[in-house]
Amino acid sequence: MQIVQLVFNKIRNQYFSYALFTFVFILMYTVYAQSMPWKILLVLFTVGVVLLTFKPKKLEYATALIIIVTGVMSAYLSPNNDIPDEPVHYQRSLFLSEGDMNLSNDKNQLLESEDYDKIDKEFRVPLMISQLVGIEPSEKEIPNERLTVTNAYYIFGYLPQAIGLKIGNSLDISVILSYFLGRVFNVFVYALLVFFAIRFAGKMGQVIAVASLIPMNVYLAGSYNQDAFSLGVILLLLGLFCHFYQTEKKIGLGKVLLFIVLSALLITLKLPFLLLLGLLIFVPNEKFDSGPVPIWLIKGLAILFVALLAVFWMRTYSQIINVNFNDVEFLKDVNPKEQLLSILSQPVVYGKVLVGETLMRVLNPANIHLYGWLAYGPTFLISYTLLFFFLVIMNNANKIRFNIFGRLSLLLIGLALTMGIVLAMYLSWTPVGSQTVLGIQDRYVLGIIPLFLIFLTANTKFFEKFQDFLSEELVLNISICFIYTMLLSTVFTYYNF
Repeated sequence: MQIVQLVFNKIRNQYFSYALFTFVFILMYTVYAQSMPWKILLVLFTVGVVLLTFKPKKLEYATALIIIVTGVMSAYLSPNNDIPDEPVHYQRSLFLSEGDMNLSNDKNQLLESEDYDKIDKEFRVPLMISQLVGIEPSEKEIPNERLTVTNAYYIFGYLPQAIGLKIGNSLDISVILSYFLGRVFNVFVYALLVFFAIRFAGKMGQVIAVASLIPMNVYLAGSYNQDAFSLGVILLLLGLFCHFYQTEKKIGLGKVLLFIVLSALLITLKLPFLLLLGLLIFVPNEKFDSGPVPIWLIKGLAILFVALLAVFWMRTYSQIINVNFNDVEFLKDVNPKEQLLSILSQPVVYGKVLVGETLMRVLNPANIHLYGWLAYGPTFLISYTLLFFFLVIMNNANKIRFNIFGRLSLLLIGLALTMGIVLAMYLSWTPVGSQTVLGIQDRYVLGIIPLFLIFLTANTKFFEKFQDFLSEELVLNISICFIYTMLLSTVFTYYNF
């Protein structure tokens, strides 16, 4: 009887969440539906209601569970290779699962299972109707030069997917089930990284949780894209940074080394984000207990180590020729050196282009709600997303305080990363002299959003009176509703049967 009463009370307190969740289904059906796949919608709705109602009380457990449940559903519902850049990321994961770690310019060294070709031929086919369900993985290997497109990344971001593929192939299950298993392992590892990020973040856990539950993050986690692993590492670094300012104990050498190692790891995942090491540099020296070695010396050696490693990695991967530059016609007009000279010759003209694009990425990242190959999605939700972020900032205002250098480092590194991404795409993907920046996608700034959220939340006395005006459970439930706009976008786009 007590259990029944507990369930009843739990349901009674969720009326707003249920209403919002139901509205999401009605909205997405009205805007996108061409047919009504009742069975899929019924399963999604049932799972969603259970997730809204029964979650662990601890934030890190609840967030990880949301990522796992919605991420696995996204991994199953998203058609083959439908997620940005997924074909090459799948191919690299398959290459690694077969024991091949390094790329080469010799196509005879780029041999992998012909399964990648089978998956390619079912481009954008939903997994549940794939013709590969009864086909076992093949041991026959064929050359694949497209692997060189991933030359800027090393194996770390592909390990979860490769492990899933390896297990699937060892079990002799079908090609498509192995493919699904690789996606699922990516979800699990992202959820695990977020779990520890929230645990480290302390009072900033809710901000980290909301940033981790951005629909595009979950969408990428349910794919072969290595961005999910990168985002998990970035959130873990930010969680550690928040921990450094909150802990009353002296910070030991172990956590310092962890921060340095994670920063170095980002070099082979998302090179510009090595700048996050700067957050550690500006933490006051008196907060550390580094033993006999002065903390200033450790910080200096960390900068030197990461800088040298970055140079080594850039030299290493630049030796592999990216076949994109042979296959894509407009890239023949791309010349980083000439583009840089153009900027220097007319700094006002090209500076306006770069600054304008940077501000657009910060103020209006509408395409973080654009899925598939940037083909569909509720981009109109960006204003509601920004409003939700603002409410979360108010809800957590002034829970953590940084010194002026810590807060300034968040702002400057966030802006530098945004500008760096824009500049990188302008130099490496845009024809010389263009007045627009090509190739840039709003998903590239997903790792920067939590920096700005933490910056705007910390030291915000003006909104302190609004602290916790939204319950933690409601914040998570709103995040679930946003994630469901992604899932329903996929369903109404592809499931017309």
